[in-house]
Amino acid sequence: MYLDLDEDEMVSGKDRLGFAVVRGQSALFAGVCAGMKFTERDSDGNYSIVVDREENFDIFSKLYTLYNDTEGVFTYNEGTTDYHAKKVFADGRSLFCNEYVLSTWDETLRNMTNEFAVIPRPKNNEDQKEYITVLQDSFLLYTIPSCISLDKVPVVTAMIEAQGIINNRDVIPAIFDTALKSKFRSDLVDYEQASRLIELVRSGITTDFGVVYDNSLNNIANLVGRLIMNRSNNYASEIAGNITLFQTSLEDLMMAFEQLR
Repeated sequence: MYLDLDEDEMVSGKDRLGFAVVRGQSALFAGVCAGMKFTERDSDGNYSIVVDREENFDIFSKLYTLYNDTEGVFTYNEGTTDYHAKKVFADGRSLFCNEYVLSTWDETLRNMTNEFAVIPRPKNNEDQKEYITVLQDSFLLYTIPSCISLDKVPVVTAMIEAQGIINNRDVIPAIFDTALKSKFRSDLVDYEQASRLIELVRSGITTDFGVVYDNSLNNIANLVGRLIMNRSNNYASEIAGNITLFQTSLEDLMMAFEQLR
């Protein structure tokens, strides 16, 4: 059965899917995991715009076909349907669930009766050597106010460093080794197998400067999700029309960083 992906179409309770996924940003993360790059850093630490690389166009084409022209794929807008990815997956009606790793904490998946496992995102092709896991596009930043007296700086920085050490020693192992590999895995999946898959996911963790600073770079990364969500298969022309703006935005951002020194 082919699913028309228009928003006014509903998925029947009898439908069996390849996967259901919320429209927009999911395609961006799938692209980065397949090798999409928006910026690149040289040995001197300088960033450049590489969004117009040929590999990006190839990956976008595959993503567009997967999300918009593939039988058994259902895309939806958040809040407009009851057939969300986790629910459809938990009901045993989809083969894959494209979600954050933290979704394993969700009761919807924890209460599943079917066996399941966390696996890495698909590679672009056989030439991609390693699996890639992309981080979310925003991060918490810890800063020291400029009004703090200089004699307190050593104490404050020592506290921040200690927090980092404790997180690395206690929190991260608790998440990966205790929670993901044991507590939140399906009881029907072998522990050793689940552990190897989690390590594959963890070993490929990365991000792209263009994803993190997307808003400051004229939406260089989220353009992927927006075009696919709007069913606009003109990624190459969008990049060609905005490449100068992307480069100018990067120069302005680097200048702003310099002013903070």
